[in-house]
Amino acid sequence: MKENSDLNKLFCEADRFVKIDKERRERTLERLYSVYEEMNGERTSVTAGYAEIVFSQLRYMDKGIWIADAAVNILFILILLLLRYYGAEEQDIMVAAMLLASASGGVSIWILSGLFSNGAGELAGTCYFNTKQLAGLEMTLLGGINLIMIAFAVIYVGIQWKLNLFRIGVYMGVPFLFTVSVCLGCMMAENCRRRSALTAGAAVFSAALVLAAAAVPQIYLPSAAAVWCMVLAAGAAVLSVQIRRLFNEIGRGEILCTE
Repeated sequence: MKENSDLNKLFCEADRFVKIDKERRERTLERLYSVYEEMNGERTSVTAGYAEIVFSQLRYMDKGIWIADAAVNILFILILLLLRYYGAEEQDIMVAAMLLASASGGVSIWILSGLFSNGAGELAGTCYFNTKQLAGLEMTLLGGINLIMIAFAVIYVGIQWKLNLFRIGVYMGVPFLFTVSVCLGCMMAENCRRRSALTAGAAVFSAALVLAAAAVPQIYLPSAAAVWCMVLAAGAAVLSVQIRRLFNEIGRGEILCTE
């Protein structure tokens, strides 16, 4: 109580040195009163529509993420075209397709991790941006670009090397989901979420594991097809759980307000 009393005295003493222009004060009060009279009884709640929110986020979010991810995926497609030009065999193109799919997923999560590193998430929040909406929009954009790349790669490889499209899709989908899940898990880890370089390291590690697995000829046998499908389904389930957990942590502020 004594401390509060001392503070009140300090404020009162400080007020003595503050000079207020009476005429300007009166004019300001008159303006405020006139505005109040105009708005009296007309209280409205303005709520932005879904499309307006999306366009607003698109307008102010960093466009570099689109350019970076699109450039990486275009590079991957060019690699596939070069492999065809130089006459790569079926085994070589399978390994390359799996590795490129893994790298594509890793790059996407690494780009997304920039939203939560170096205080970027808190900055977005203080600027009245919804960080959950930003993360969702970025994941949608990055995922859309990746799916377009993978779809093109599946069709191109299947036609040029005369391979089953479903088989190629599964072979590319598994490493993609695996790498995305590993990188997303790393990004959400308490000791890693502030350092996007660790997410990049997880992407490189995942790609190395994919490359090692792709070099084993036995995994391409028809008898392994059921295992591939089960792994693909499990990867999709794990990823969906991780995405839900990510948005829950953003909503609670856990992924933003920790060091």
